[in-house]
Amino acid sequence: ILNAFYTNQLASERDTATREAERAEVVKDYLINLFTEADPYESPGEPIKVRSLLEENTDEIIDQFTDQPEIALELLHVIANAQSNLTYQNQALATMEKGFELIESKSVEIEPAELAKYLTSFSNLHEHIETRFELLIQARNLVAGQPEDRFLLANIENGLAYISFTEGLYKEASNYIQNAIDLICSEDEIKEDPAFCISMHSDAYYFFDRAGMEEEAFLSAERGYKLLLEYFSDSSHPNYAGSAMAYASSLIDNQRPNDAINVLKNGKKMVESYYGPDNLNIAYLTYPQAIAESARGFDNIAVDLWYEALTMVNEREPNLGIPIQLNFLVERLLNLRRVEDAIKAYEIFEYHDPESIPHHGVWERKYNEVQIKLLSGESISQSEWIELAESFSNNYSQLLHFLKFDALENAIERNDLDSADYWVKRVQSNEDINIKNNRQALLAMIRYYLAQNSLNDAEELITKTQKYLMAREEIQGPRMAKLHALKAEKHCQIGESLKALEALQQAEQYWNQVEGHESGIQTLRIHAQSCFSN
Repeated sequence: ILNAFYTNQLASERDTATREAERAEVVKDYLINLFTEADPYESPGEPIKVRSLLEENTDEIIDQFTDQPEIALELLHVIANAQSNLTYQNQALATMEKGFELIESKSVEIEPAELAKYLTSFSNLHEHIETRFELLIQARNLVAGQPEDRFLLANIENGLAYISFTEGLYKEASNYIQNAIDLICSEDEIKEDPAFCISMHSDAYYFFDRAGMEEEAFLSAERGYKLLLEYFSDSSHPNYAGSAMAYASSLIDNQRPNDAINVLKNGKKMVESYYGPDNLNIAYLTYPQAIAESARGFDNIAVDLWYEALTMVNEREPNLGIPIQLNFLVERLLNLRRVEDAIKAYEIFEYHDPESIPHHGVWERKYNEVQIKLLSGESISQSEWIELAESFSNNYSQLLHFLKFDALENAIERNDLDSADYWVKRVQSNEDINIKNNRQALLAMIRYYLAQNSLNDAEELITKTQKYLMAREEIQGPRMAKLHALKAEKHCQIGESLKALEALQQAEQYWNQVEGHESGIQTLRIHAQSCFSN
């Protein structure tokens, strides 16, 4: 009986291997014919680019392989992945949907692992979060506990991490991505497929960072980038863009924007040589480059970079991550008091699918809308500030400390020192913010000490803040301008007119040197009120 069992098993395995070999041969022949027809020496006429081949009518593929739907499905999968890798996401989704229709028709015989692979790819492209999550859970159930499918399972865990991240479930996202790393980042797995582990570490940076795991975030990004350079020394691998983005972002977090800019500029060169100048990875690398420039104090350069990248994405794939970067752009415009430009930016780059905006994207926009209201001259009362703080505390606490300092500064501008005292006490009673390592907090507290005539405290914090900004490689820009305006305020309060004038001139120089926006003088007036009161 046992001999018969093993004989039947071997026959079954042999038949499966034969079918897979035959299918692979047919797929290979189809793709060879497809590219041969595009060869100008084989088919004289206007040359056809690779992307044109990927725009083949998928209905023709299905019709051609009516009697072999498994082959049609595999071709659709190959083409969709190629479209996605070339950042043609809308085309890839449409191709995947054709294949999914074949699966749902039950005309395709497909192994569990193959079905899980297709469900995962389809989920990565699908627009609706709930559908994406359901597809991944189905895929995970098909391959859970199968060691031979660990790379596929890691990809599924990564997908679940991204969805959790989008929904604001940052701890869950960090757990999923750690599962993925554990599956495919041991020494043996890295040797088998280093690119996969590199990709997981790059993604992990964002999930760990949002979960408040700063050290883990940096180490993961650094590990991914070092593996990239170790295994792909020419830096021309497709993973270069994602790895460079994550590592550069981690460098910015650790106050090394100049190093980040070098990584990103090199990355853009590599991507352009690998994909061409119109690939969307150029835009994606431009995003953190803008953040790095802003961190150095060059908000004007940052704004131009964001416009450039957002325009490129908006023209090609408008549903790809625009809300997050748009919020960054608007925040910097508001930091420059360019309110009209900020409002217009939201109109120009309005998201095409609001339901898919990540949780943090929604609340970052709400935060910017508070700033727009303030800079537009509308008043916010103390009770309204308290209500806003409660709302952010319940929904997106990551921005709560920024809101508290906005409330503090607004109270100072209203000359409402009782409310200012309230916000200082709320800040000091919480452990969610390190004032010594937050630029907005430092500037707000200097203003508070000056409003309270605590000049020694103000002087001490001014000195510390200037050292801190320079240690961050920020030696120019609007924050340095505000700091020197606050220096002028201190001198004006004690009647040191010449020193105040010198500080104001420095403040104006810092502002105009890299910003040059006419509303800058209003910023200086607000931060040096005593100097302009007479």
